[in-house]
Amino acid sequence: MSNVTVISPSNVRVDIKRPAPVRVVIAPTIVLANNNIIIDSPNFTGIPTAPTPHVSVNNIQIATTEFVNKLTRFVHTQLTPSTSWLVTHNMNKYPACTVVDSVGGTVVGDIEYNSLNVITITFSHAISGKAYLT
Repeated sequence: MSNVTVISPSNVRVDIKRPAPVRVVIAPTIVLANNNIIIDSPNFTGIPTAPTPHVSVNNIQIATTEFVNKLTRFVHTQLTPSTSWLVTHNMNKYPACTVVDSVGGTVVGDIEYNSLNVITITFSHAISGKAYLT
């Protein structure tokens, strides 16, 4: 405990006891693999990094920006013009979809949700471009 003395506006002296500062230490987990020591911990120097969990992870593990981006958006590129695009996105949801053709125009197609991870987009004529899923 350390003491702090405060003088109030009416010149009354008040002694306040406060706890000492707390020091937090992050201890990495050390794993022995093939007789090599591996520190299984995020890197806290420069730009912090951490392992990116698989998109199916649903626990209290750290969610990196890469993990969040994989779950919240996906871009499908269709190089060969086609009237039907099969898009496997693995987002584990029924995403919204915007299609932009190869010259930059927005195109409306019929979207069929085959599953939580696959959609089929059907067009009246063959086009190439990108499908943006969110």
